[in-house]
Parts: sequence; C-alpha cells; structure tokens
Amino acid sequence: MAGKKVKVLEGEIRQLKSKISYFQTQISIVHEKIDGKFAIMEEMMKKLLESQTKTTSSEAREAASSQGSEENSNLIRRGKEQEVDI
Repeated sequence: MAGKKVKVLEGEIRQLKSKISYFQTQISIVHEKIDGKFAIMEEMMKKLLESQTKTTSSEAREAASSQGSEENSNLIRRGKEQEVDI
C-alpha cells in the first residue's frame, strides 16, 4: 500500500515538473517579446528626441536670424526716417 502511494506521488511530481517546465518556457517567450517591444520603444524615443532637438535648434537659428534681419530693417527704417525729418 505504501509502495502504491509513493508511485502515485512520484507520478504527480513528474506532472508538476512538466507543467513547471512548460510555464517556464512560456514565460521565457513572453519575456523575449517584451524585450523586443522595449527595444523598439527605445529606438522610437531616441528618434523622437533627436527630431525634437533638431527642431529646437533650427527654430533657435531661425529666431536668431529673424532678429538680426529685424534689427537691420529697423536701422534702414531709422535711416529713412532721419532723412525725412531733415
């Protein structure tokens, strides 16, 4: 009787080991998929930050160049106004 109980318990242990192995495999697959998704997200974020940096720097250049042209046009206007006043 005790021998039968031992064999039943051994069978149940084998089944549990098999199920655990299956779940470990499934968890590994999900882990790999998630790692892949995070790698894609990381690349997307890098590209987004790069484009924002490029946009910000080009906007700063445009603002600086437009300020310079406004100052030049103001000087020209002042010169014309002075000519009119004289």
